[in-house]
Amino acid sequence: MGNNERYIVFDMMKGIGILLMMLCHLKFKEGMIHQIIYSFHMPLFFLLAGYFAKNMFSWAEFRKFSKNNAERLLLPYYVTGAIILLWYAFMSLWKHDASYAIRYFLSVVTATIDGWESSWGVIYVGPIWFLFALFLVREIFGLIQLGFTNIISKYKDEIILTLCLFCSVASVLIHPYLPSLPLCIAQTFTAIAFYAVGWYIHNHPLSWWLYSLCMLVWPLSIMYGGVDISLCKVNYYPLSFIGACGGTYALYLCCNGIDKLLSYVIHDISYIPSPLAWCGMYSLPILCMHNVDMYVGVVRRIIRSISGNYDGLWGGGIAILLTAIVIHIPKFKKVFR
Repeated sequence: MGNNERYIVFDMMKGIGILLMMLCHLKFKEGMIHQIIYSFHMPLFFLLAGYFAKNMFSWAEFRKFSKNNAERLLLPYYVTGAIILLWYAFMSLWKHDASYAIRYFLSVVTATIDGWESSWGVIYVGPIWFLFALFLVREIFGLIQLGFTNIISKYKDEIILTLCLFCSVASVLIHPYLPSLPLCIAQTFTAIAFYAVGWYIHNHPLSWWLYSLCMLVWPLSIMYGGVDISLCKVNYYPLSFIGACGGTYALYLCCNGIDKLLSYVIHDISYIPSPLAWCGMYSLPILCMHNVDMYVGVVRRIIRSISGNYDGLWGGGIAILLTAIVIHIPKFKKVFR
């Protein structure tokens, strides 16, 4: 497929992924729909990020990459945290209690995600943990690439993939016996295997039967497995890992089919992003605005005062609306790009 088509399909995949994430947070916190979503939705983002990972061949390349990586992921992470901190500061003045503002400040600094009340006494940082973890995954994977570039040439990619898989399995097995670790350390090593698989597939396309096998395993992983990277849980690791890859590829086939159908119907006009592709293009600001909606309760109170009820699905609509506003504000557009 061509480059333009490829990016459209991947935008659609990210768009569906970000919508599924919000559905799990706001509406389907258990049940079969929850199981389906949690079988692949977080691995999806790490797989796609790995698919577009750059190969590192020099320290100069890595330094440039690190600077762009920080601007792309850490800057929106801290700006989102600062927005929420402003809300907590206001509430602290209103209620004469600064405890939540202080605790959320510490949660942003330490990137705490192991629960609302962690062993460190800070608050869950929210879904933006993903940005911090992805930043570390990309940095560590780049360092691993550089380390092996000057040591070995034959089977280098296979060795890197195996090492990342080992780190992921070790993180899942060891995490239950450790206290809550700051800076998304455990989550980073849990996710790095998915990132490595995406990178490996881009450089070494797999046979059709391997993709088919992964898709056949996916229904079993829905029933018996499940992947929650935020909690470092990959139930029945081989089953869930293969199933997550299969679910991601199944979504790719669906999005690719939709794109081909749309291209056939409207082939004579230039590409206009569909709602799903738009959500994928702006999945990062949607994630950040979803985080803001979860913590800043002004809009929720207004809706509840008008309608007397607040359904969780309103949160997804609020996040998308806030994103549509933010991306048209020059200063914020540079942050949430």
